[in-house]
Amino acid sequence: MVAGQLAIAIDNARLRSRAEGERRTLQAVINQMPEGVVIADAPDGRISMVNSAAVQLTGQLLIEFLRSPGPDGPKCWNLYRPDGSKPLSPQDLPLNRAISKGEICNGEKGLMRRPDGKEIILLLNCAPLINDSGVITGAEIFQDITPQERHQQELS
Repeated sequence: MVAGQLAIAIDNARLRSRAEGERRTLQAVINQMPEGVVIADAPDGRISMVNSAAVQLTGQLLIEFLRSPGPDGPKCWNLYRPDGSKPLSPQDLPLNRAISKGEICNGEKGLMRRPDGKEIILLLNCAPLINDSGVITGAEIFQDITPQERHQQELS
């Protein structure tokens, strides 16, 4: 009886250790990506993971992401329609739509006004992620396409 419980405890410890190692590996891979990656938890939209490219692209401190106010959307996004005419409301932010409505967005554009005053055009992709227990998180991957957009405008 005790030997069986001890064997189960050892197996559980091994599984936890392996899972933690896999989590660290995945985090390292995500941090090496040149695209910004943000993961938020449902239903409150609280940011649970941000890679270094997201911090660099948005000009925000990591703490600003992690302090995000949940369902009202992180103030650090400061995201507008592509033409810059109107800010996106919290419910229109792609990541919020992924976690609240289960929407997938591919290739959406938005203009971001960074804290340093620089405006960049982002290409955004997001999707809800549902684990085996049915818990929803959302992932958003984005990149700065400002140079390509300016080049396209020059050609027009």
